[in-house]
Amino acid sequence: MGTTPKTLADIQDLMKDGKYDEARPHLKAYLEKNPDDPVAIRLLGNTYAYTGFLGKAKRIWRDAIRRFPQNIDLIYNFALAFYLEENLPVAKRYWKKALALSPEDSEILFNLGQVALKEGKLRKAIAFWKDAHRRDEDNVETMHNIGLAYATIGMYGKASLWYRKALHEDPDYALAHFNQANALFELGHYDEALRHADKSAQLDPATHLESVDTLNRRILAAKHEKPLRPSIEQAPVEPGSTAAPTDAPPTQDRQPSPRPPRPATRPASDETDRPSSDHTDRPSSPAARPRPASPPRSAAKPASAKHPKGTLPSGKAGKAAKKTLAAKPSEKTRKPKKPAS
Repeated sequence: MGTTPKTLADIQDLMKDGKYDEARPHLKAYLEKNPDDPVAIRLLGNTYAYTGFLGKAKRIWRDAIRRFPQNIDLIYNFALAFYLEENLPVAKRYWKKALALSPEDSEILFNLGQVALKEGKLRKAIAFWKDAHRRDEDNVETMHNIGLAYATIGMYGKASLWYRKALHEDPDYALAHFNQANALFELGHYDEALRHADKSAQLDPATHLESVDTLNRRILAAKHEKPLRPSIEQAPVEPGSTAAPTDAPPTQDRQPSPRPPRPATRPASDETDRPSSDHTDRPSSPAARPRPASPPRSAAKPASAKHPKGTLPSGKAGKAAKKTLAAKPSEKTRKPKKPAS
């Protein structure tokens, strides 16, 4: 096995490399000497969650919450486990409990918006995401999801405005380009729609090339039937546009932005326990403590993937769930850091 890790940081390095089975016995040995370390307990739960034993992870976190009822990171991950099992009422209850302990936590607010979205309460989701945006103004996923919700209820003017904000922050956000193209199509701004659709295909051909081809054909057909409207990116956006919804609904880029195992206090020590990933897109940037990182951006509709209770699914769905559980460190708290409609 090589050199036996002596410290929690050594063990976290193993987890960062995705060696959860190897890290687990070292965590157990560490906890024999440090039984009251909530960070180590949380990480032990992660070793089970990342390897498909979500039920075991939940039991560890539940017992730990009884001992450390004020530990937001334990509560957060416990809520995330229920969210992955599609048990939205329990996930919401624990995330609200975490929010009561940390009212300024933008990522908890983001995730409560995700729950509201899955419950079909779009205006409530928008309220949560706008609240999260006020606390973390640079998070493009929050801006994008606000646009997503507005587009879903047919308010394409407002949707386009929020997609534009996200693209101003991250011009290479492929999914925002694609959803902006759909919103602009609904508003009749066909030239801008074509430009954003082509950009999304250039940035992420594997995900968007086929859907962009379909959208482009619809845009070109519409251009021959209707007069062009003024450029939406030069003229003011109509805030309450209610064009009929397209048959290609907006797509969401991530599950609730769960946070990784994070520490009870906010030490400046390394909290990097996120499993390695071949995903190269820009990671989400939660403003609070580290937590599981969000899954990669994709064109999958929100709330489409369901996970069987007690375990993570196998195959691609399992990999996506593991990425959702991965830990990502906060940009405003500890360094070295890093453990996501």
